[in-house]
Amino acid sequence: MRLKNTTSMLFVTATTLTALVLTLPLPAASLTLAEEVPNKISWPNMRVPKWSNGALIVVRDDHTVNPAIWLVEQQSPHVVPFTIPGAQSMNIYDWDRGIDGTIGLSGSAVDADGRASGFVARISSDERTSKVIRTLLYTPWRLAVAPDGTLWAVGREFTSQGSGVLKPQSDVVRHFDQSGRTLGSFVPQSTNRDAKTLVNPANRLRATRDRIASYLPAEGRYIEISFAGKVLTDISVPRPGQPDSRTGGLAITDNDEIFVSAEWQAATAGGTSQFVGIFTLDKSTQAWRIVLQRTATAGARPGTEDFGATLGVDGNRLVLEGPQRLKFYKISE
Repeated sequence: MRLKNTTSMLFVTATTLTALVLTLPLPAASLTLAEEVPNKISWPNMRVPKWSNGALIVVRDDHTVNPAIWLVEQQSPHVVPFTIPGAQSMNIYDWDRGIDGTIGLSGSAVDADGRASGFVARISSDERTSKVIRTLLYTPWRLAVAPDGTLWAVGREFTSQGSGVLKPQSDVVRHFDQSGRTLGSFVPQSTNRDAKTLVNPANRLRATRDRIASYLPAEGRYIEISFAGKVLTDISVPRPGQPDSRTGGLAITDNDEIFVSAEWQAATAGGTSQFVGIFTLDKSTQAWRIVLQRTATAGARPGTEDFGATLGVDGNRLVLEGPQRLKFYKISE
């Protein structure tokens, strides 16, 4: 593993230095490997899991009506069942786990009459009961479970099914209580550049002890909203690494330290190289700062090298994907 505390990540000949060097501010935090544990679940084309409140969670839906929610707690994996009565097809978009063990899901489903609806769902901490909240034309693309068990979602709403036209007065962020009642909505869709950026696969949403954080890389936008409903942050930020980088998971600590993983290509003295990095966000300068960086091996599968995607935080530790392992890095200033 390569730990860099430099402002330049690419080293080339002097004649090409100006064009090729990616300059970033010095990092505001450092990461030290503290623990590794085996990753108990894996399958081909597995979506990026989340580490949330002491457990690893990921959904294997395969577009079935009986998605398997895999939960790994204290290195013991088990499957939590989930169904929607009457659903003929279902897609799961996102998932999360609350501090009390509550599981949240977001997705869409189609019934026997061909009627489609978005939904958010809450599975009780004992995994015996579930509450499904139909969101109709609102597509809850990303979801987070707040410490009080309420659900937050980020998505989009069209004027009618299949229209492809955003309803400008609708809000991107929705907040649902445990019974399914909408508690509030925030950030008008009219402030977004286009409909596609609201359902980009790279979008992320996480909850901390007092706020939710949403990152939309394609929109170049980072938003924080307090649980009281106040928009704390709404800033433009570039993609980390390079303008065309591919971002991974988002993590935010209770101390308001924000991390994201990214992959990008850049020219070097020997040609073109692939890089993987972990970045932290400086909200005051609206810039990402490099914390960890490595050169990717051509053709390597995700998670087979030193570190991969950001999965979440565990107290003051950042959880990263590793080679068939989970890696816990202590966060230090």
